[in-house]
Amino acid sequence: VAEAGVWAPVSVLLVIATLYLFRPIYVEVCTALPMNGGTFNVLLNTTTKRTAALAACMSILSYVATGVVSALEAVNYLAAIWEGCPVQ
Repeated sequence: VAEAGVWAPVSVLLVIATLYLFRPIYVEVCTALPMNGGTFNVLLNTTTKRTAALAACMSILSYVATGVVSALEAVNYLAAIWEGCPVQ
């Protein structure tokens, strides 16, 4: 709470409320297209091929960026709990 501030619970509640509003769409996508690439297939069925391909590329970039950030945080966490970890 010290770093996030007193408004942290409010922002979490806003995210929860927003995701709750999109719940029917998520349920429809996940039940209709349970295999990988569900969002790409939905966009392919509802928009142009170019838009679906652009969204797929952005999803891949998002996955790569998330993986990099997660790996960095994992190494930082390991260095914090293990003094012998050779991370600088």
